[in-house]
Amino acid sequence: MRAPHWRKTPGALRNAGVSRSYLRARGKPRIRGFPAVFEGQMQLRLRGSRPFWRPFHRSFASEPVSVFDRHAKRRHRDFAATRMRARPATADSKLHNLKYEVASHLLDRLEDIKRDFPYALDVGCGLGHVREALRSVPGAGGIETLLQTDCSREMVRFCQESQSTAASGDLALRYLVADEEFLPFQDDSFDLVLSSMAMHWVNDLPGMLLQVRRCLKPDGAFLGAMLGQSTLDELRVSLLLAEQEVESGVSQHISPMTQMSDVAGLVWGAGFRLPVVDYDTYTLEFQDMYELMRELRHAGDGNAAIGRRAGMVVESAPLMDCFMGPCRRHFVPRATFDRAAEIYADKFGNANGTIRATFQVIYMIGWKEHESQQKPLKRGSATAKLRDVLEKDDEAK
Repeated sequence: MRAPHWRKTPGALRNAGVSRSYLRARGKPRIRGFPAVFEGQMQLRLRGSRPFWRPFHRSFASEPVSVFDRHAKRRHRDFAATRMRARPATADSKLHNLKYEVASHLLDRLEDIKRDFPYALDVGCGLGHVREALRSVPGAGGIETLLQTDCSREMVRFCQESQSTAASGDLALRYLVADEEFLPFQDDSFDLVLSSMAMHWVNDLPGMLLQVRRCLKPDGAFLGAMLGQSTLDELRVSLLLAEQEVESGVSQHISPMTQMSDVAGLVWGAGFRLPVVDYDTYTLEFQDMYELMRELRHAGDGNAAIGRRAGMVVESAPLMDCFMGPCRRHFVPRATFDRAAEIYADKFGNANGTIRATFQVIYMIGWKEHESQQKPLKRGSATAKLRDVLEKDDEAK
C-alpha cells in the first residue's frame, strides 16, 4: 500500500534530522493551500502549535497581530447606521455630539494651515461628522471635493441619503465602500487625508498609515483623531472588579487602545515629515453604567476585540447544546453587570447622582515628503557654539 504524501519525509526535514516516526506521532499537518509538502516551499517549526509547516514566502515577513474582529465591527457600524436611519432623533446623543466636536477640532487644526487642499479623503467617515463640520465652516482648507469611505455599506448609504436632506454648498461629495486597512487608491491621489474616530479599530495601524502616505500627493497632509489608552478607564475598572468578585476571574471587556507615545512613533515610522501629536480629554455624564453601554452600542462603538465575551446570559436551547455545548459559559452573568454598576456609581459617581466617563482623543498631523519642506542642517554645519550663546544670555541677565 502506498504511503500518503504527508508520511514521506522531504529532503529538508531529513537534513534537519526529523524521522518518519516523528511525523506519524505528530499526525497529519494542517496545510492550507498546499495539497502536498514540496521541498523548498515549506519550513519546519520544531516548536509551537500545529501546523508546524508554514509557507516559505511568509516566513521572513512580520505578520500583523489581529486584535479586533473586523467583521464584528462592520456589523456594529451597520447596526448604528440602520438605527440612525430609523430614529433620526438619536443624532443628539452624547457620543454623536462628541464625535462631531472631535471632527470640528480636527478642522480647527486645518484652518491654521495657510494653503488649500482641493481633493480630500475621509477614511472611516462613519455618519458623516467630518462632512457636517465642513458645512459649519464653509471653505475650510480650500476643500472642493470630499471622498467619504467606510467599511460599512450602511454607513456609506446613510451619508448618501443624508446628502439630499442638507445643502452641500460648493462642496462636492463622493462615496465609496472601502476598508480602512485596504485603501484601493493609486499613488499621489489626494491633497489631504482625514480620519476622525475610526483608526482605533484598525488591526494593522502602521500598514494603514503607510497606505495613507502612499495615497497622498507630495507635500500632502494627513490629519487624524483616534481614541487613546485612557478612554473609558472607569468602565474598565468597574467591570474588572465586579468580575473578579462575582466570577473569581477577569476577562477583557474594553477594547485595547493605543498610547500617545506609540502614536508619535507610528506616524514618524510611516514616513511622515514634521509630525505633531497631542491629545484632549473629554468627560461625559450619564445616568448610570447601562446608559453608557447603550450609547456605545447605538453609536457602533461596542467591544470588537477577538476573544470577547458576550453581553448578557441567556438560556441555551437543547439543540444548540448538542452542537456548540452550553452557551452559558460564554456569556457574562447579569449579576456581574449589576455589581459593576454599583462599583461604577460608588467610585466614579458625581454629587448629582450621575456617573462620568472619560474619553481621551489623540490628534495627529503629518506631511508627505517634499523638497520645499523644512529640513535639518547637516551635522557639523553650525557656525556658532551653543556655549557662547548661553554665556551671552547670562551676561544680559
